[in-house]
Amino acid sequence: MLLYLIIVTLILLYYISTRKYNYFKNKKVPHLKPTFLLGNYGDVILQKKSLAEVVQDICKQFPDEPFIGAYYGTEPILIPIDPEIIKLIMTKDFHYFHGRELSEHNHKEPASLNLFATYGDSWKVLRQNMTPLFSSAKMKNMFHLIQSCSYTYESMLDKEIAISKELEVRTLTAKYTIECIAACAFGIDANTMTDDPEINAFAKLASSFTKSPKILFYVRLLRTLWPSIYYALGLRILSKQINFFQNLITSVMERRDYKSSGRNDFVDLVLSWKLNNQIVGDSIKSIKTEEFRPERFLGEAKKTINPYVYMPFGEGPRACIGMRFAKMQMMAGLITMLKKYRFELADGTPSKLQFKPESFITHPVGGIKLKFIERDGWEKRVFVQ
Repeated sequence: MLLYLIIVTLILLYYISTRKYNYFKNKKVPHLKPTFLLGNYGDVILQKKSLAEVVQDICKQFPDEPFIGAYYGTEPILIPIDPEIIKLIMTKDFHYFHGRELSEHNHKEPASLNLFATYGDSWKVLRQNMTPLFSSAKMKNMFHLIQSCSYTYESMLDKEIAISKELEVRTLTAKYTIECIAACAFGIDANTMTDDPEINAFAKLASSFTKSPKILFYVRLLRTLWPSIYYALGLRILSKQINFFQNLITSVMERRDYKSSGRNDFVDLVLSWKLNNQIVGDSIKSIKTEEFRPERFLGEAKKTINPYVYMPFGEGPRACIGMRFAKMQMMAGLITMLKKYRFELADGTPSKLQFKPESFITHPVGGIKLKFIERDGWEKRVFVQ
């Protein structure tokens, strides 16, 4: 009897796990044959390759198809390749594709109630409410905070380069980015560029996104593949990080007595809303993506880039709402570095980056190490304040 029950259970599990594997065959969509439970993303699930590398490998097997099908574990996924189809999905037919893969579950935990994860009317209202945060006037008023962070960044660079001219730049720029966001979003000094990263709360929190235990990768994977099981088990993502920011924002608002401080940061704007009880509105196949060729973004070459092939901030209604803020921050940081130094690849730095398969954001293995070379006569240049 027990043996019979085990056999029936295994057959049932097999059926449940494979019942969708004929989806693309029935739709006559070109696709790869899936592997049991792993689908076509076995290298991701087994942490052999990053998600981006696996998707790229899948696409290379169908070089002439406008779109292809694949299976992420047991779930069917459509991968559009033709830029015109991508454009349709992200703009004209956006109302059919406005959600994320787990949108219907986002009400089950605070971490999902954000602009990135919501959909439908909830997303639309949230987007409208947040748009004034990134108006031209707000960006201009916050620039002095970015400028102050850039001065600190320059001092940190000088100290680090005095010790060694070969530096891991991903860590350096991450410290600068955290400092800018802390200053502009929360109205505080994170001190990531001056404190020991082992004791700095912000640095430790940022590290948790890229250096999390491998078991956490599989917890997130369970949420992606079988969200119903994930939430039935009472699991939650980023609960520690969410609590950190909730406590941080509350303490900042209490310190300001729930009134504007004059810093012109995001917290000031939110407090002004509370005070006024209102919110006021204001060709792909030939591209060698693995090559470092910055000249492709210069002059006439830049005009040939299809916006639906290269999308660092997305496109359409769901394009990154903070794009201008991010660009302002990046430009200030790059100018700080380039006005005084030029760069070369450090000895031993690979020309092709490998990415950590367990990280859910793009994270190069070993970081990005560059050699900083001081420019001749840089101190004689005049920079307009």
